[in-house]
Amino acid sequence: MIKIVISIVLSLISITLSSQNKEKGVDITVNVNDFTNDKGTAIFSIFEKEAFLEKPIKSLEISIVDGKAQAVFKNIKKGAYAILCHHDSNDNGILDMLENGMPTEDVGVSNSVIRFGPPSFEKSKFEVDNKNLEVKINF
Repeated sequence: MIKIVISIVLSLISITLSSQNKEKGVDITVNVNDFTNDKGTAIFSIFEKEAFLEKPIKSLEISIVDGKAQAVFKNIKKGAYAILCHHDSNDNGILDMLENGMPTEDVGVSNSVIRFGPPSFEKSKFEVDNKNLEVKINF
């Protein structure tokens, strides 16, 4: 009987310690308030440096209402990230571009730093720590 009790106690301690070691992420709320119209959807993508503009860690498709859209990325771990949003006005799931690489759909990034050419991770990045964040993107 004592072996059973000890086994149960050790199991509970192990479960408690392992749940304390799991890092809980934060929520990042992203707002865009200047869509030119409500056609199509807003596609929000969050990137880490290594795969910036190539492979997002998560993407969300959000409806646009009255020129506004809000996305919430949940459970994002500590680190540096950048967010890109584009207005997929024709709902084809991609950012349409001209042959020279210029986008034909509105696009913006965190820190709203696009001027000419593709955005850089360094200028678009923000740090996630242990508090929920709000990010505003302008087109």
